[in-house]
Amino acid sequence: MQNDLMWVTMRDVCRHFGRGLLLLVAFSLTHTASAQQAEPMSPSVVLVLKLVSSTHVKPTTGIVISDDGLVLVPAEFAAGEGEVIVLDGGTDILSNGRPAQVHALTADGDLAVLLAKGLKRPGITLSENVQEIANVKHLEAFPPAEYIAKGAQPLWLPLDIEAGVTPSVSSKTPLPYVSGAIIDDCGYLAGVSLSSGPQSLETTKGPGLLFTDALKPIFEQLQIVVPSSSCVVSAPLE
Repeated sequence: MQNDLMWVTMRDVCRHFGRGLLLLVAFSLTHTASAQQAEPMSPSVVLVLKLVSSTHVKPTTGIVISDDGLVLVPAEFAAGEGEVIVLDGGTDILSNGRPAQVHALTADGDLAVLLAKGLKRPGITLSENVQEIANVKHLEAFPPAEYIAKGAQPLWLPLDIEAGVTPSVSSKTPLPYVSGAIIDDCGYLAGVSLSSGPQSLETTKGPGLLFTDALKPIFEQLQIVVPSSSCVVSAPLE
């Protein structure tokens, strides 16, 4: 019975939280999506919403890791009360919102995997050559809630990755304190940016970073198969 109750319909959400709230969120997302069209966002990077109360919607960035609707999010976001919805494209939550429940948690408790039934987004591929300088990386993430409400576009920020035993983001391109996906030139997942507590566009406090070498054992522990590949970028013709 408890599991059945976790799979709410959009009609249930409307009745519980009020249609006015959903329309307000949809209005904000319309502006966000319009701005997003100019940016090359990966189809595997999705907006995830938690309906915390009748007046509070908490957003985060999810990464689709399986064609079966598995979505990687910060564990802190998945914890606690509130219905979780993965937005499957579009701006109409009633049509494109996919209710989700926690499928698994990582051993360290930093990440959660959601299962969103009916999600029609491709699972992402892991990047095998994160540290290659020629392979450009960038952050894809949704901004904090107050910016989404004002119609801000999703973040798409170029990054310099410093090579080493453990790859790291160069101090020349500091990250805002948000959760998101670090994507390479081929659209493969090079890393995950993790924040806890209130997110911020300030760069004075860096988020936690997990690159491919750390993500692979996590997926193995969760028994989730995420394909990997090297990103080969052709040199520009002279």
